[in-house]
Amino acid sequence: MNPYPERKTSKRIDFFTNLKNYLYCRKLPLLITIAYTTPVLVVLLQRFWQYEVFYYDHGYTESAAYQAAQRSTFIKSILI
Repeated sequence: MNPYPERKTSKRIDFFTNLKNYLYCRKLPLLITIAYTTPVLVVLLQRFWQYEVFYYDHGYTESAAYQAAQRSTFIKSILI
């Protein structure tokens, strides 16, 4: 006869305990995933909303950022 009877735990408690251990062990990959997924989703939603209201940027923002980066002496000094 077993002097230590088995402890009966519900499956729900075991599930949440396992989930907590899983998340604790994988904090860094989850943080990296969230950090990269959030900006991508924001950009996708922004573009969707622009197309919904028929507002098209036609690359003006991208070309302005590119030209500013090309003319910047600070960025060139860092790269050289």
